[in-house]
Amino acid sequence: MLIKAILLGLVGIVGVIDSRLIGRQNIGRPLILSTLAGLVLGDVRQGVILGASLELISMGFVAIGAAGPPNMQFGSIIATAFAILSGASTEAALTIAVPVAVIGEFLSAKCENLWRKRWFPWADRGVRPYERHVRLWEFCGA
Repeated sequence: MLIKAILLGLVGIVGVIDSRLIGRQNIGRPLILSTLAGLVLGDVRQGVILGASLELISMGFVAIGAAGPPNMQFGSIIATAFAILSGASTEAALTIAVPVAVIGEFLSAKCENLWRKRWFPWADRGVRPYERHVRLWEFCGA
């Protein structure tokens, strides 16, 4: 079970890396992540069924302004794992997916804010000795 949990974590990391580091390859979409989670847990068929349903739900989520859409990467992996490991129905997994995705986005935003509060002052202190050079560099148009 520990190996499956670690592999599910790696599936989640792949979903996050997709949109942030390697460009948009759509690996982070619920259809792909649920299929990968199903593969890890030994039930690819259920993973594809859940992934397709979650993909239809996530098509309606749009980021408007500063509002972030629910984190369907997190929601799809958790819901797929819940359905496969507990033997729950697709409807039960879909019921849990959206609230988990909303909570995941909330926690993601809170962690990001905490990271910024810790990182930015440290980075500012590190740049301060070179501030004159940076301003000159900006003045030159770089």
